[in-house]
Amino acid sequence: MGVTPATAARRWKSLQDRRLAWIGVTVGQRRGQEITSGFVLVTCSGDPAEVAARLAQEPEVATIARTMGRHQLLLDVLVRDLEELRSYLADRLGGIPGIAMTVPLPITTIYTEGSRWQVRALDAQQVRHLGGGVPHGSRTQRTVRLDDLDRALIATMVVDARIGWAELAAHCETSAPTARRRIQRLLDDGVIELRCELATPIVGPAVQVTYLLRVPVTAIHDAGTTLAGMSTCRLAAAVVDRTNLVATMWFAGPSDAESFERSLVGAIPQVEVCERIVHIRSVKRIGHLLDAHDRATGEVVPLAAW
Repeated sequence: MGVTPATAARRWKSLQDRRLAWIGVTVGQRRGQEITSGFVLVTCSGDPAEVAARLAQEPEVATIARTMGRHQLLLDVLVRDLEELRSYLADRLGGIPGIAMTVPLPITTIYTEGSRWQVRALDAQQVRHLGGGVPHGSRTQRTVRLDDLDRALIATMVVDARIGWAELAAHCETSAPTARRRIQRLLDDGVIELRCELATPIVGPAVQVTYLLRVPVTAIHDAGTTLAGMSTCRLAAAVVDRTNLVATMWFAGPSDAESFERSLVGAIPQVEVCERIVHIRSVKRIGHLLDAHDRATGEVVPLAAW
């Protein structure tokens, strides 16, 4: 970075104190293949802000966005298996006051997501020096089984991913070497990933739009890969629905959305844009609750996916 460690630490602390940046713990690539996730479009009969506040306390709901149009909320739900997703949608989500209708979009393949998205603030040499910015992958093809200590360590790290080893160990009633070894294994096995979250003000004005797309089944992998390679794409995933591809884009302004759609059709001629969902604000991101200015409030609801 070309600065001293003391300067880097001081600047990071300033970002943290102003709630503009924080380290989050999210589901790793390997764990993501073992659990069930899906988007849920929510139409509200009551005040969307009140509904969002209720949903923010749900461990199954990892991320919440307030949106414009016929759907007032967009959720990212993470649960352990498909049966748990069915049960949650039917028995829990449907009973929350103020929800008129939900449209579930179960995810089959994730081509890119927030932990792989970058603000492009580093040059190529800096990226190489830091290890390429590539998230931890799985070194094993076996199913990783978590025990109570693993879950306790993860739950503590979710609240404060920069906690010291000694403090983490004391909180989970184990030794510092054991805590460090367990967390390293969880990272290496792709169970968890660490990602730096940023409030919108730090990356400048941004317009977030989620596109519901439809492409022929034979073209869906190429389409997802093409979207994932775009610098403005924060998320691209195949889903089980009439619209079979979902992409969330971050634009500098509304005009960028129009140029993106033109380039999208040029890159993927078979694509059909079925719906555009414009985000108003983020309410929750990977368990962390956010204020009206997209800053972390300090309140964290651990995920149910562990």
